[in-house]
Amino acid sequence: MSTMRETILAAATPVLARDRGASMQSIAQAAGISRTSLTRLFPTRETLVTALADRIHARAAEALDAAELGTADFQTALTALTNNFLPLAQIWGVLSLEPHLLSQPALVARAEDLMNRLDEFFARGQREGHIRPELPPQWLSFTLFGLAETAWYLVLDEQMGSRQAPDFLLSMILHGAAKRD
Repeated sequence: MSTMRETILAAATPVLARDRGASMQSIAQAAGISRTSLTRLFPTRETLVTALADRIHARAAEALDAAELGTADFQTALTALTNNFLPLAQIWGVLSLEPHLLSQPALVARAEDLMNRLDEFFARGQREGHIRPELPPQWLSFTLFGLAETAWYLVLDEQMGSRQAPDFLLSMILHGAAKRD
């Protein structure tokens, strides 16, 4: 991927997170380029959002691979996953950005694969006694995505430090919001 494409996609991510209807002009401005330059690489908002979805899916898959969900012990894998939470946070925002993304079978299949991998990871955590067995693994996966997205928004709004967010995620998944003794 060219540096300019990557710069644009990196700039577009927080812009679209804050305003899902953000204009191409707003995205260009965040990337520090003109709208004309933006449309040379991404002729439509749809092509931009599709490229952004591809980028985020790839990064989320890399995060799951790096966490070694199937081989590392559960606590180590969960810690690695929460330490690299950003792609997980961004995936929901992107998939809900544009309806056209849900009509792309390859993109939907990649999202389902990510979910299946997380579901199996949480099911393993349940089998090993790390996670309460009555919680559906799918619920745990969606909870992780939702908490990750919330943490990302708090970091973007400077209400939480970027180093604080992984600890928040890990604590919420393992201990919930119950008061610690």
